[in-house]
Amino acid sequence: MDLSTSACDMLSVADLALEGTINEFEERLRSRRLSVNQGYEGGMNTADDVISSFINTYEAEIMRVANTIDMANRSIEAYGESLLMNIESLSVIKNKRGDVTVELEKIQGDASMIETRVLGLNRATQRNAEKLRSIAVEADRRLGTACEVLAQRKFSSEPWTCEASTTKIVSLLSDLYDVIRELKHGTKKRVWAAPSKFDRTTYKYWVEEEKAAEVMLKCVSELPLLVYGRSGRIMKSSQTDLGKSSKALWSDPATPITSVYFDNKTLDMYKERIKRSEGAKLLRARWYGERPHGKEVVFLELKTHHEKWVNTKSLKQRVAIQEQYMCKLLDIGNPDWTQDYARVVVGLSNPNAARKDIDSATNLLLEIRSLICHLELRPCVRTQYIRAAFQSSQNNNLRFTLDRNIIVIDERKNTQGTSWCLDEDASVSVESIVNLPYSVFEVKVASGEIPSRIQDLQISNVITSAAKFSKFLTGVATFNSNERITMPWWASNSAFASIFYAGEKKDEEQGTSQTSESSITNGYDISEGIHQRDKQSDDRIDNNAAHGVSVLNEQIVNTVEKRPHDKQKCRRYLSLCCFKRHSAKIAPKVPARVEPKSYFANERTFIQWFSAALLLVTISELFFIMADADEYSRITAIVLISFALFLLCYSLVTYYRRIYLMRTGKPYGYTDFIGPGVLTAVTITGIIMLMNFKMGEHALFNRDPELATIHQSPGECIQRNITGVPALEYEPSDAVIDAQRGLVLIPSFNLITAINSEIPLSSTNSYDGLDVLAKVPAFLDDVEVDMEALEIINGTLYAVSEAESFSELLAFEWSDADTTLSLIRRWRISTPAVEGMVYIPDYEGGKLLIAGRTMNVGTS
Repeated sequence: MDLSTSACDMLSVADLALEGTINEFEERLRSRRLSVNQGYEGGMNTADDVISSFINTYEAEIMRVANTIDMANRSIEAYGESLLMNIESLSVIKNKRGDVTVELEKIQGDASMIETRVLGLNRATQRNAEKLRSIAVEADRRLGTACEVLAQRKFSSEPWTCEASTTKIVSLLSDLYDVIRELKHGTKKRVWAAPSKFDRTTYKYWVEEEKAAEVMLKCVSELPLLVYGRSGRIMKSSQTDLGKSSKALWSDPATPITSVYFDNKTLDMYKERIKRSEGAKLLRARWYGERPHGKEVVFLELKTHHEKWVNTKSLKQRVAIQEQYMCKLLDIGNPDWTQDYARVVVGLSNPNAARKDIDSATNLLLEIRSLICHLELRPCVRTQYIRAAFQSSQNNNLRFTLDRNIIVIDERKNTQGTSWCLDEDASVSVESIVNLPYSVFEVKVASGEIPSRIQDLQISNVITSAAKFSKFLTGVATFNSNERITMPWWASNSAFASIFYAGEKKDEEQGTSQTSESSITNGYDISEGIHQRDKQSDDRIDNNAAHGVSVLNEQIVNTVEKRPHDKQKCRRYLSLCCFKRHSAKIAPKVPARVEPKSYFANERTFIQWFSAALLLVTISELFFIMADADEYSRITAIVLISFALFLLCYSLVTYYRRIYLMRTGKPYGYTDFIGPGVLTAVTITGIIMLMNFKMGEHALFNRDPELATIHQSPGECIQRNITGVPALEYEPSDAVIDAQRGLVLIPSFNLITAINSEIPLSSTNSYDGLDVLAKVPAFLDDVEVDMEALEIINGTLYAVSEAESFSELLAFEWSDADTTLSLIRRWRISTPAVEGMVYIPDYEGGKLLIAGRTMNVGTS
């Protein structure tokens, strides 16, 4: 297939030739040292002739490239028309032969090639327009021409806008793919009727204007163009009209849509919608084409948002009523709205509807009336745009819509007492009308996934995800930014910054400049707005009163050009606007989904924290019980109970903080990094301290032995045999138990003896006798040893021996076989007549107290 390949090859700007001409003419002007009005001798008489010559050359190049673009467009359109005629003839072939699969596949491949060729041609057109613009700027700078103005005027018309060619190709491909589907699946196109209820999942995207053509071409390959109230081929019914206007698609197959959204003075509906609360509602009145009057129909649509945990999908319901009843519907004091009256109003707009549908619509109308009275709703924001819809007329399972030229209007500026909303011929101030920076592409799916072709658009950045984008939220936020409401998440997008915060500029500059008021000469005529919104930014700056577009940056630039001494003031305002934009409260892009069970979970978590605090109180109570015997126990108990009080307060604060986060829909801030760590550390500390106190002398931090509990057993006496030592020579003076060796150590005079530490079951149990472990020789003064007391300290056995004028402290250690004791050291003590000793351990090593006629302290 050759879609005017030679013409497309010529689609290239002679930029080098134009740049050479600029250099040549600039050199002529400089060499002759001429001003613009001076002349010189040569081929051209004046400098004006030089400039005029270049302008003619530049304009001729624009026309040459434009003719090439137009020729390529016509070639593609002609091929598309021939494909459409060929495929329509396949219906006859199919009836005769039956199978036309091969032919359909070939035509479908050619249709796809048309789509690719159109996109390539559009990109080449934009690329050449940019080249010609840059050349115009250079010529204006170096030669003093006005080529940039000329280029702007040329590029705002066909074929540079690519609207007419794209329009016809989209319509052709819509019919072409539609016939292919009919031949493949045997379905025929019928008139589509809008359902009263919509139950679909919606995905929203932003589209830049220069990428809208690619989006439409991808859509039309999946679904046909849907024209409300019509069926059959688009090209058959509008073929002649499509060639007349550059906006053909947007004036015939596409539909102008106007919606008036309702809210009250406190913006309750806006606040609930931006939080995405369960059951949040949105009410709007919608019409298609021109504003209806009298008996013409207005559609009232009620949107209800449902969370996933409700197990009910979000719903859009609509009911049609005549426009003449709108004022009565909004009149809160009107008593006529009974069930019968509402039924009559619905019946007038739906004369052919079934009784069941009339009853359902009546109930919906009364619900809307109740909502209006309860919230005192009034028109708040109006949106106007042109919509191209792509959908099969057979079902509502999949639908694409592309909304272009979107404007929002402040309906609260309506001062007309006789109309319930602004009339299309009403004039409002330019501050009350704002153009949105993007077109909006919506994919509505009843079930299943988004088609792969649409997913490819997102991957290639042709469309940008705009989850939960709302024209209503955008309009309200635009005209109410001074009221410090929560802004939608897309307020952080740079393209929307000048829109949302334009109202702050007005407040900042009050007293120094006056804004234009509503009038016939400087106002905005709503009826002409749709046809004027697509003009270029330069035209909007020069004619902002005619177009009603209030663009912050353009107004600042315009002011600086007229009053240069205000430059510093504009810089200050830009800084202030930037500061306010960052400090404004912006809703999260993905708000937290809060279900009723989330509140119960929060309560359960609080109760578990409470239980942990009670555990610490219990542990501290155990330490208080032991506080009578140990001061350290009381200190530990106080510390633990203090931590318990801290956990109680901390858990209460966390509980209420999470309730706040859930109510405000915050998606972050629920994680607790402090509480679990503190609770774990305190609990482990309490348990370790409790074990330490209970383990006594084996404690980790405390070496104090645990006090023994002594019980008296009257009448019980255990006898032991002491064979092995003469009775007259044996005089026990103390007894110490060596638990490690299972022995009872007994001193007697200069002997240390041992018997088994087990207690006999009866006095008849015999024992082989005493074992002599050590025999201590006399001291140097030949003073006999008379040991009175024993003490085991860290495995070493200590003994004291008495005398009349002094005493001795003896140290023994066990042999390798644990059968004998060896004297390793002896000390002389000045305390006479020692009768006993006791070891008191402490953190410094302990003290050994020896008792005699006078008290003395010796350190081991």
